Amino acid sequence: MSATVIGVDPHKRSHTAVVLDDCEQVASEIRVTASGGQDDELLAWAPTGERVWAIENANGLGRLLAQQLVAKGETVVDVPAALACRARKLSGHSARKTDEFDARAVAIAATYNRGLRRVAGRQRQCSAGSAGRASLAAGVAAATHDLPAARAADRHGRRRGQRGI
Repeated sequence: MSATVIGVDPHKRSHTAVVLDDCEQVASEIRVTASGGQDDELLAWAPTGERVWAIENANGLGRLLAQQLVAKGETVVDVPAALACRARKLSGHSARKTDEFDARAVAIAATYNRGLRRVAGRQRQCSAGSAGRASLAAGVAAATHDLPAARAADRHGRRRGQRGI
């Protein structure tokens, strides 16, 4: 049995998710408010079994949702917006641009494109404590030491007030 693909069209205030039937029509749809508990609401709605969450622009508006789902052990793939747009246009629903049809296009794009980037979990970037922060601050200070002089030079490499020949 293959995994169920759930297409998600994320927005700033809400996310629309759909599950397709065998004829690529919307079998089930939900719209959730974008919030800290959005993942619990989506997981309660989603069909059980093996599933793949296809989120449009998982590094942009869908980032929080993608990271929440990955943290709960779900498989999440990133569907580029251009690919979802192409799938929507080819599906015959290009004139009807709604959140439901966008989520449907994301699910279709993920179904036929197995090479999509799988979203990895968030990793902590700095765990060195105060010594690491002090060395980072020293590096930033050294890199920006000559910043005022660099700002004073114009695009020809001359200092302000100097004339060219």
